[in-house]
Amino acid sequence: MFYESPVFEGVQLKVAIDPSDRKSDFVAPTNVAGGTFNENPSSWSASVTWTGLGGRARAFAATMQNKDWTTVGQTDGGFTVGGGYDFGMANVGAAYETFKYKGGAAGDVEAKQWGVGVGVPMGPGKIGASYAKAKKLTGAGTDAAEAAGANDTGAKMWNLGYEWALSKRTALGFGIAKIDNGANAAFIWTSSIPDQRGWESGAVPAGVDTTNIFVSMRHSF
Repeated sequence: MFYESPVFEGVQLKVAIDPSDRKSDFVAPTNVAGGTFNENPSSWSASVTWTGLGGRARAFAATMQNKDWTTVGQTDGGFTVGGGYDFGMANVGAAYETFKYKGGAAGDVEAKQWGVGVGVPMGPGKIGASYAKAKKLTGAGTDAAEAAGANDTGAKMWNLGYEWALSKRTALGFGIAKIDNGANAAFIWTSSIPDQRGWESGAVPAGVDTTNIFVSMRHSF
């Protein structure tokens, strides 16, 4: 279920609710720290956005809460904040995100990421570039991996491209992007990637860096 409010003075509220995918009667109670719980997963998210100064400035804040996802009887949650400004010669933006996964007796795990981007008009189009970084996972749930030297879970991503306006509604783009994974990280744009021999792998191997060269066309109807 989704609600999108009218825009008032540049401010808009959006709320989404995903009710339980299954009744708890169909799932045997789960024994976890703190008691016995019937699994009844659900989630909700909300965001507030603002656009002002003639559309040049923007900001947003969002949250997401997931009940019974990582651990039955507990709720994962986090928030994202960001914003940007169009200076004319360059349009810049930035975002920061943190999310905590409830690990029960094993301990919580927290993920933190941030990113920055810029768009610079040039000729009939614009150059776009961005850089993002995921810090290594933290929290009590990572203690065992940290002690074993297996918590190199950070990653970096950058991309550079150019979008050429063919008309008022059609644009052609091309560029290159790369993800640099830590030894125990497996960030990727899709759910699976080809291995080094070229065939499709069913899982994303940890520690593999991925480069994507792309060409795209966008049309607004």
